Amino acid sequence: MIVDHIKNYQQYGFVNEDFEKVFDVLKTLDKTSPMGKIMIEEGRLWISIGEASERTSLAEFEAHKDFIDIHFLLSGKEEFGFANVDGLSVTIPYDPQNDVGFYKDNGISMILDQGYFCVVFPHDAHIPFKKKLGAQPLIRAVAKIKIK
Repeated sequence: MIVDHIKNYQQYGFVNEDFEKVFDVLKTLDKTSPMGKIMIEEGRLWISIGEASERTSLAEFEAHKDFIDIHFLLSGKEEFGFANVDGLSVTIPYDPQNDVGFYKDNGISMILDQGYFCVVFPHDAHIPFKKKLGAQPLIRAVAKIKIK
């Protein structure tokens, strides 16, 4: 997992050859950006922008195998959960069609604030929007990067 402020995005181009393409778009977004999907490369690279609503159920960890996620907070502040997938118990087995599996047990929480992003890799189970903090709307961009 990588956590940093968007102003430092240029430091991470070496991690994946597609990071530059995605960060070129992410750095232009803010809380006034239109909700919806921005397609960069069909089936490989895209960004979804949306407003999170209050959770009505207990949050579970999710993890992906085919995509790297970059969660970028455009507005608000949240508690974001994460753990190594190897230390968790499976609640819903991995579904390759939707590239997601669900897990439970203990992890760690961090605060993700406006202007910050976190990169989650396949071994990083995560709970986005574990808890909303503060009064501002929670608006996020989530980039999906297909692993080659």
